[in-house]
Amino acid sequence: MGHVYLSSRQCQQVDRRAIEEFGMSGLVLMENAGRGATDVLVGLMKQAQPSTASQGPVVVCCGGGNNGGDGLVMARHLDLRGYAVQVLLWADPTKLTSDAAANFEIIQKSDVPLTVFGTDHDGQLLASILGPASWIIDALLGTGARGEPRPLGHAPHERDDEEECPHTGPDESIQSHTQTPRSPRHSPDDAPAHTHGSPVE
Repeated sequence: MGHVYLSSRQCQQVDRRAIEEFGMSGLVLMENAGRGATDVLVGLMKQAQPSTASQGPVVVCCGGGNNGGDGLVMARHLDLRGYAVQVLLWADPTKLTSDAAANFEIIQKSDVPLTVFGTDHDGQLLASILGPASWIIDALLGTGARGEPRPLGHAPHERDDEEECPHTGPDESIQSHTQTPRSPRHSPDDAPAHTHGSPVE
């Protein structure tokens, strides 16, 4: 059976039915989404270039909504599997949605490096973090996003890099998975997302 892709509205309807009709909590849906996306990402990492699996890091860019919460779950599961991972948050931690806030507290208590940009943006700091990344996870905007994305100087989607760094996210399509990863420019010693109803691509 091939992949079935849902629209934003359909994803929201699936989430609503899972919670209202089947009694599943949002936290459980977020955990399932993040863990499932991690399973796919790890497979893609190994398939694309096995050597990058131990040479990371993976940078997870999180927004303040439930898609950002999915990204926090992904970061935790990547860390548990031994991958170098770093979390970037573009939100006020005190204003996170309840399920995302729960996962933020877990990340805070872990050893996963965490940088909170909040509502500010430091382009130089961002560039220094994204520069050595072998994979970038986009958990900034989910199915609830409205309007045009607001620029953050050098957005996480852009890098002054001739070589493409593969990126993906909990809500992204399979097309972002087909990019060719670049060879890491550092050694292992250098190592320091909410539509729960949609299938993991």
